[in-house]
Amino acid sequence: HIMPTPCVAAMGENASASPWWQRMAYSPVKPVEEEAVGGPAVVFNGYAVLQGPNYALAQHMRQWRAMLLTSQGFKVSTPMAPPARTVSVCHNKTMEAALNGMA
Repeated sequence: HIMPTPCVAAMGENASASPWWQRMAYSPVKPVEEEAVGGPAVVFNGYAVLQGPNYALAQHMRQWRAMLLTSQGFKVSTPMAPPARTVSVCHNKTMEAALNGMA
């Protein structure tokens, strides 16, 4: 994911202001600054290994479509839904156990 600079700053501020128990249990992934066309870009890898490449591609396609429609003047929202018990998700036993624990 490409992150605007203010988001990177807010991420650091929020992490610093979080309670001690969250800081102990949470190991934040640091965004990385990369060279891109038009200047540097901050890139954040927010995918978990459990999600797999198909999930990552599907999410990127959704975001790319939203960006395309936005550039054409459409109003776009990208809601985040709770996890679903699909065959492809439950194929991974860890994800299935996590979803069963959420029921």
